[in-house]
Amino acid sequence: MDFRVTVGYPVSDPRPDAGQLERLRGRLEAALPDAEPRVALSTTTLDVALTVQADHEVDAIADAVGAADGILDDASIRATAQPAALPDIDAP
Repeated sequence: MDFRVTVGYPVSDPRPDAGQLERLRGRLEAALPDAEPRVALSTTTLDVALTVQADHEVDAIADAVGAADGILDDASIRATAQPAALPDIDAP
């Protein structure tokens, strides 16, 4: 099953600029091309979203955190996961 995992990192000053965020997204894309990486900056965190294939949510989180922590060379402060696609409730 595919899970969309969001991994959060604390943000400190100076805050990353748009160019740094795009370079980070490029590094994630190069390292994890099938993960459809996205990067978003909020007031307190830098969020990295990755699509990860795993049998269980906890395994998807562990895989995403390990990959993202390695690329960012930092330790995440939180991670959440949800199914990447909703099940077809109309299927027989």
